Amino acid sequence: MNRLAFALLFCLIAVAPATAGDAELETYGKALRWLLGTQHANGGFGQIPGEEPGETGITSLAIRALAGAPGPHAEKARAAANKAAGFLLAHQQKDGSFTQARTGLSTYRTAMAISALSALDATKYRPQIEKATAWLKSDQFDAEEKVGEDNPHYGGFGYDKGGKKPDADLSNTLMALAALKDAGVLLSSVAFVE
Repeated sequence: MNRLAFALLFCLIAVAPATAGDAELETYGKALRWLLGTQHANGGFGQIPGEEPGETGITSLAIRALAGAPGPHAEKARAAANKAAGFLLAHQQKDGSFTQARTGLSTYRTAMAISALSALDATKYRPQIEKATAWLKSDQFDAEEKVGEDNPHYGGFGYDKGGKKPDADLSNTLMALAALKDAGVLLSSVAFVE
C-alpha cells in the first residue's frame, strides 16, 4: 500500500474507541507518528502536483482523524490538527467555499472542510462553518438552476455547479449531506428532503 493510500485509510478509520487497549494505542501511536511526519510546514497534508504543499480534502480527512485521537495521543494530535486547520482556513473563499488554485472540486472540498472543522471544534469555527454551509446549500441542484423535480439531478450535488448542465452524483451528494448534518443542519431542511 502506498503512503497516500495508507494515510487516507488511517484518516478514515483512525478514531480509536475510548476503551482501546495497549496494543491498539501502540498501533495508533505508530500511525500517528507516521501521519505527523507527512504534515507540511504550512500545516497541510497531501500535495497537488505543481501547487503549494497541502491539499484541502486530504488535510480535512487528517483533521477528522486527529480530532478523535485517544487519551495519550490527544495532545500531540490536537496541536497538529489546529495547525492543519490554519492551512484549511487559508483556503476558504469569500463566498464560503473551500477551493485551491485552478483545481476546482469545490463541493467535495467544502463538504470535507465543514466535517473536519465540526469534528475539531464546532464552537470555535462556527462562523467559518456557517459560511461554508450556506455556500454548500446553494450548491445543491434545484429550481434556481432550472433543474426540475423530474430531473434525476434535482436535489443532488456535483463536483462544482459551474458546468453547462447538472452533473450531480451520489458520492458528492453523500459527502455534502453528511457535512450539512455535521454542521447541525436539521434533517427537515430542504437540503435533505429534495
